[in-house]
Amino acid sequence: MAKKARKAKKKKETRTSKKTSLRKKITWGVVFVLLAGALAIYFFGGENGRPIGQYRRYTDAIDNESSGTHETFDGMFYKPIIYLYPKSEMKVSVELGRPDKVTHTYPKYNDGWQVVAQPNGDLTDPKTGRYYYALYWEGENTRAPAPMEEGFIVRGEDTINFLETQLAKLGLNEREAEEFIVYWLPKLESSPYNYIRFQTRREQDRHMPLIIKPFPKTIIRVMMEYANLQKPIKVTEQVLPETPARDGFTVVEWGATELPAQQ
Repeated sequence: MAKKARKAKKKKETRTSKKTSLRKKITWGVVFVLLAGALAIYFFGGENGRPIGQYRRYTDAIDNESSGTHETFDGMFYKPIIYLYPKSEMKVSVELGRPDKVTHTYPKYNDGWQVVAQPNGDLTDPKTGRYYYALYWEGENTRAPAPMEEGFIVRGEDTINFLETQLAKLGLNEREAEEFIVYWLPKLESSPYNYIRFQTRREQDRHMPLIIKPFPKTIIRVMMEYANLQKPIKVTEQVLPETPARDGFTVVEWGATELPAQQ
C-alpha cells in the first residue's frame, strides 16, 4: 500500500511540474496603443511572449464623434499660435503631432521648434538670436465638425462682448484675447449672426497633438468653430469647462476654423 501511495504521489508531482513549466513558457497579453486617433491592438502569446497577431483600426481625424459618422471636411485651422510661459528662462522644444497636415508655419518648422522662452512669453531662436512672441502654424482640418446643435448664436454687433467674456472663461489673458479678437473680428462682426462653438480639449488633441519638452504643467487650447448666418438658428447653449488656473510652466494656444456659411 505504501509503495502504491508513493507512486501515485510521484505521478501527481510530475504532472504539476509539467503544468508549472508550461505556464512559465507560455505567456499571453494584449497591448492597446492609441496615438492621434490611431488605435493598434497587439496580441502576445506563445513561448517567451512572442507577438502572435495584430489588429489596427485608424479613425484618423475624419471621424465625427458626435454623430458617429465618417465624412470628409475640406477646411482649415486658421492662425493657431502658441505662447510659452515658463517660470524661469528655459530651453523649450515644441513639435506638432501631425506635421503632414501643416501648411504654413512661422518661424519655419523644421522637425519642430527649438526656442529659449522667458516667463513673460518672449521667445528667442538660439541659433539666430531672432525674437518671437509666439509660434504660428496653419493646417488642414480634415476632421468633420460636430453638427450645429450645441454652441452659441451671436449677433455680429455683439461679437466683441461675447468673445471678451468667453475667452476669459476659457483661460486667455487680456493680451491673448485681444490678439484673437483683432484677427477674427472682421470675419464675425460683418455677418448678421454667427454660430460659434469651442472645440473640446480632446478634439484638439486628436487633430493636432502638441509634443512639448519639458512637459508643461498647464496647457490651455482654444479652438473656435464658426459659421456666418443670415438668420439665427436654434442650438443648445454650450457649457464651457471651468476656467483653468495657470500653474507652473504654461502653454497657451488659440485658433479657429470656418464652417460653411448658412443661409
